[in-house]
Amino acid sequence: MEINSSVFYADYTVYKSFKKKEGRFYVTMVHKITKKHRIMAYARYKMSSHLGRELRKDEIVDHKNEIKLDDDISNLQILTHSENIKKNKDHRGICARLVTIECSFCLKEIVRQAKRVRRSEKIGSKNYFCDKQCESKFRTGINPVTLLPVSKPE
Repeated sequence: MEINSSVFYADYTVYKSFKKKEGRFYVTMVHKITKKHRIMAYARYKMSSHLGRELRKDEIVDHKNEIKLDDDISNLQILTHSENIKKNKDHRGICARLVTIECSFCLKEIVRQAKRVRRSEKIGSKNYFCDKQCESKFRTGINPVTLLPVSKPE
């Protein structure tokens, strides 16, 4: 496993790399100024370095040949969450029923597993979000149209 320092991670020093029980490699980086630690899957680190940018939270690094230990850049691809679910269903035979729902904040269509939607409804949750940013903005009361705080009636 080679760890190259990239321009994108110039503010970080790779502290160590390690392997978890399932066999995947991870990288621990330390910010040079704030000294905060950041742990990232090695495949994600390698793809970010290859592209020269940090991957968005909705981008998943997938192994094309399904071998999770093969972190060669030619074996990695970027998928969205819904594309990854569909790939798992098609290639691995996982029979998850998918439903399309709307993000409660930005109203974008998102694909989720039906059993997870039912489980959320069972515990009383009626809001679904495409990512953590939309959830955070929704919870703090920011208006999605203007991105300004919503004035609450008195």
